[in-house]
Amino acid sequence: MSQIVNTIRGADLHATLTTFLQRSAISRVTVANEAGFIDTSLPGGLTESPFLMVLVAGTGKVLRLQNGHPQTAVVKHMHAAFFAPGIWVATDLGQTRAFFRITFERDQTLFVLRRRRSGQAKQTFEAFAAPYGIGASGRMLCRMLADRASDPWPERRAVHLVNLLVLEAFVLLRKASALKSDRSLATWNIVRDYLRENCLSAINCKNAGRALGLHPGHLSRLCSRYEHQPFTHYLNGLRIERAKILLRTSDLNVKEIALRSGFSGSNYFVRSFRQIEGQTPARYQIAENRRQNSQRDR
Repeated sequence: MSQIVNTIRGADLHATLTTFLQRSAISRVTVANEAGFIDTSLPGGLTESPFLMVLVAGTGKVLRLQNGHPQTAVVKHMHAAFFAPGIWVATDLGQTRAFFRITFERDQTLFVLRRRRSGQAKQTFEAFAAPYGIGASGRMLCRMLADRASDPWPERRAVHLVNLLVLEAFVLLRKASALKSDRSLATWNIVRDYLRENCLSAINCKNAGRALGLHPGHLSRLCSRYEHQPFTHYLNGLRIERAKILLRTSDLNVKEIALRSGFSGSNYFVRSFRQIEGQTPARYQIAENRRQNSQRDR
């Protein structure tokens, strides 16, 4: 699938997103806030920062855990999905023509608008990175959304909280609109999101660059600049984090965990795990089992 990354001015993106939101308010919210691994063929991954996805054209699906079981939610026009940090989610956006995503990181807020014309495979990513965190009120809204399961009217409350969170984010975007965006950082943030979503598949620097319309050499330079490590090492680190969840929560053997974590084989997986974690997967699993048993005995 051909995709094009385009980092733009905050004012341009603010105007575009405002046009979408003027048509109608967010009417329904799906919240992913339950930890655990989901065994699925859909593209999925582990969230590192809370983010909000709002669908503005087409339909999509979000697979997340609910009461310990995988549940699929259909997301339609002006529906939103909020993802708490540390949550395993999978999405199917094949029928989605346009959506925007707001990622709330500690020191910046990333706005991405993804669009695809009807009948075309090519997609465009328009992005702006505001050099501010969401602030105290925005963080409180994120915490309330992550804890919404205890609310007696979760759906209505979640819709209200998400609309407030969008307003908070738009105030921040408007504040940053006059600033010159770091185009390289915004591009890398888009690449990073793509890698997080697709690290379980057989991707590498070359085909990731092809998918995003970026030269592999440029991709490698961005990774070295912002992550201070080679591209392959960064990608393996994402896969190792997924593997650690499986080691803690499943009875799969090392070969199965390697394949489900995006590695081509168990030997390469073990070498990479030892390089990053300083121990083998088996030793990590034993230590985690002891830690969990100790906590249960308290």
